[in-house]
Amino acid sequence: MHEAFEMILIKLRGIGDINISPARSAVFLKHSSTFAAIKPLKEVMKIEFYSDKKIRSEFINKLLQISKNRVAHSVIITRKKDVRKELIDWIKHSYKLTHE
Repeated sequence: MHEAFEMILIKLRGIGDINISPARSAVFLKHSSTFAAIKPLKEVMKIEFYSDKKIRSEFINKLLQISKNRVAHSVIITRKKDVRKELIDWIKHSYKLTHE
């Protein structure tokens, strides 16, 4: 899973300032606020990010409406190959929402 984590960070290069904030149960990616959380589990990695709308995709494991204009989404990564362009695009969009 370390390779998948590194791949996410590499693909996010160039979008702007990112503060990588490790905690006991997750690594939080922050700009002016948290825009993504990466949670390593035993055999998988859970990626959480925010959007201003519900994303419909079989890749989305779970979503939760947290306010009128924010929806939390969760994706389960089981291998490096799961770090797809659409996931990176969703995380980048979440980053942009921290500017609003």
